[in-house]
Amino acid sequence: MNELKEKSSPVILTIFGITGDLIKQKVLLSLYSLFLDHKFANGSKIICFIRKDWKDSDLSEYLKKIMIDGKYLESDKFDEFLNLFEVSIGSFDDKVSFTKLLKRISEIETKFEKPIEKINYLAISPEHFQDVISNIGKCGKNIFSNESFNEIKLIVEKPFGLNLSNALVLDQLIAKYFSDEQIYRVDHYLSKYSLRFLEKFSIEKEFGSEFNLKNAVSIKIKILEERGVEGRVSFYEKIGALKDVGQNHLLEMFATLIATQSPKENMGYIENRGETIKSLRVLTNGEIESKVIREQSHKYLELEGVKSNSNIETYFNIQTSSRYFGDKELKVELEGGKYQTQSECSISIYYPKKIISIFLKPQEMICLDDIKVEISSENTKSEYYNIFLDAILENPKYFVSKEEVEEEWKFADPILEYWKDNPIKKNEKSFIWKILILGYGIILLLCLKSNPIVK
Repeated sequence: MNELKEKSSPVILTIFGITGDLIKQKVLLSLYSLFLDHKFANGSKIICFIRKDWKDSDLSEYLKKIMIDGKYLESDKFDEFLNLFEVSIGSFDDKVSFTKLLKRISEIETKFEKPIEKINYLAISPEHFQDVISNIGKCGKNIFSNESFNEIKLIVEKPFGLNLSNALVLDQLIAKYFSDEQIYRVDHYLSKYSLRFLEKFSIEKEFGSEFNLKNAVSIKIKILEERGVEGRVSFYEKIGALKDVGQNHLLEMFATLIATQSPKENMGYIENRGETIKSLRVLTNGEIESKVIREQSHKYLELEGVKSNSNIETYFNIQTSSRYFGDKELKVELEGGKYQTQSECSISIYYPKKIISIFLKPQEMICLDDIKVEISSENTKSEYYNIFLDAILENPKYFVSKEEVEEEWKFADPILEYWKDNPIKKNEKSFIWKILILGYGIILLLCLKSNPIVK
């Protein structure tokens, strides 16, 4: 692990997408927790780049309502926290808006003796990444000195790009203005404590040498959620379940397992994760047809904003394999979906006679038969708390590398391309119930016509 930067100077955080669902659900609370823990040094600022014609007071009112509704603790500190925030109005494709934004950031920075860290958090749809990155790069080069420009950081939410070719274009654009050290590609599962726990936990030492991963027959990784996508329809219609959790979270869970339990000695932690994803078999069209399941819940179709002919999946199951251990084939199953009967996030490792399960949700534990190892920690901070703190401390370990992103898209792209030309399988149970209900209604009407009710 690299020695972390000692943080004593202020930071300027610019948020793109402050009114999005992710901010409401996770990010704002994490920023407030960082504030309460004094991780924002005196003089820090949080600027929200928005298209709405808002004043600072409008933004404060909007954020305060989220905090009150969410029952945030220490309400007497709300106003002090919200004083960190200010508005910068503009649109993503407007160079003038970015010039104004960055000049304001430069104005704040001049109050300090030396350049300070300037973090830009992109919690926006991938189709806007190019405009934002390009405008920060172009305008920033004209406004900041080289020393100051090097203190600019970009935190980019997943999915990084829309597909492999788009991700490569983004990487080329980034390289035009920024070094790779200035980019933090987010996969918040890497910041979950239950995954980080695997770094200091050895399955082999805990349960015996026979449980070396080289002896495993298969691995199943799943992220299943009871909840749906209410409030996220416009985002989900562009993404779907595979891009939402499969192309990123599930692959990083697999990569973390291998990189922590059976790393290649000539590679670092990040490089091992990339090598693990690279080892996965990329499926052909014929294999996709036989080894991939894709479904859409009827509950999704009932949401406002979803078209009746939507081809977006809410569930998938992928059967593939890995050659990480050379000639030995390790079967790998990836499963993800919304609207499931119960929520579960887990990694199951199948050996010839035993199964080891690592649960991230609903409980955090590692199980073998009756043996249970609790994943507990005094550090109960959320993953987004860790993400922003790692960015402030300039710790890249729990962010996704450029190589990982490329390998993830190489795996997912053939499946996504195949799906474009093949209609999605609707949730059969919902249609059966609808047919039964319709049939019952018709029978009831016929009965009433032939046997009218006498009052």
